[in-house]
Order: sequence, then C-alpha cells, then structure tokens
Amino acid sequence: MVYCRALALGTPSQTTRHMGLKNTLLGLLLLASACSPASFVWVTEHPDRPAPLAEDPIGAGDTLAVLVEGQTDLSGDFQLDDYGTYTHPMLGKLTLRGLSAAQAQKRIAEKLRGKVLDPLVSVSVIHRALFVSVFGEVSSPGVYPMRIGENVLEALARAGGVTAFAHDDRIYVMGPTLPTRVRLRYESLIAGDPKTLGFTLRDGDIVVVE
Repeated sequence: MVYCRALALGTPSQTTRHMGLKNTLLGLLLLASACSPASFVWVTEHPDRPAPLAEDPIGAGDTLAVLVEGQTDLSGDFQLDDYGTYTHPMLGKLTLRGLSAAQAQKRIAEKLRGKVLDPLVSVSVIHRALFVSVFGEVSSPGVYPMRIGENVLEALARAGGVTAFAHDDRIYVMGPTLPTRVRLRYESLIAGDPKTLGFTLRDGDIVVVE
C-alpha cells in the first residue's frame, strides 16, 4: 500500500527524534509489520489494559523525585533525557532507564557511599512520559506526547484527524505490550463506544490508519 512505502521512507528520522533511544528499534520493527499481513484482534475482544504501575521500569523522559535524607542540595525533581539519563548535582550523569524505582535508589545510594555518610535515598516516579506514533491516513503523521489514560481517538486528534481516504474499520494499534495488532472502527470511536474508548494507549504504541 502507498502508506507502507511512506512509512518505510519517512518515519525513521521522526521516530528517532521524538521516541528514539527509547523505543526506536522496536518501533521500526512494528512499523514494518504494519506493511505485511498479520493477525489481529478486534478491540471489543481484547482484555482491558491495566494502568501503568509504580513499579514499572523507569523510561526516558520520566520525571523522578529523588530524596537524599538530610541532603537538600542532592534532592529534587529530575527529568530524564532521551537516553534515560539525568545529571545529579554530585554524581554527574546517571542512567536509570529500565530500572525500577527501588533499583534506582539502590544505584544512587551505592554511588553516594564514600561521599555522603550513610546515604538514605528515596526515588519515586512522579510523571511518566508517553509517546505514541500515528501513521497512515491521518492529516499529520508523526510521534505525539500523550497523557496516561488517553485513547486512540485522542491520538488521532493530535494527528489532525483521519483523511477522506481512511477506511472506517482499519485502525490498528501495535505496541511493546501487545502480543498482536488490535483493530478498531472509527465509527465506534466517535460514537463513544465504551469498550473502544476504554482501550488506552501505552508508551511506544503505534497507531496505523489504513
């Protein structure tokens, strides 16, 4: 299909720039899979997706609250960059992507030993970054920041809506937490079908409109 050729030619740089270093390779593989026949499940038959958990791995772009007991200068809120790294006031650059909050606080505490007496560290994720790619028959394909709990209709709105060439029943979602493609109907989205609107998006998801 035409949109598959456009994906192959145009999206790697966009994906690298916006999601890049977080889910680039996985995203490109999923994009490639959109151009070949694959199994799918209708969203009405898909189990509800659980909300992100506090113990989920830390990702690039997430904001962490780091508290070092008795050390206000070493504590604060820090946003990780696209590499999953932030600059600690004493330790310099720290990469925490892929760790749980408990693992992150252990790593920071270990690095502070010898610099701070008996460092007690607490780490919590106060904001999770979420980026979703939207491609195919939409007005402005690209990678968009989303809020936790938002759905496919909101992703399509960020991409300027579907074009006149979009098929009503050929909206697919792929992602790192989905074992197969999930298929949706546009009519069900705009009609407010609870099951369709209740399918919320996750970081690294890819929405393709045929």
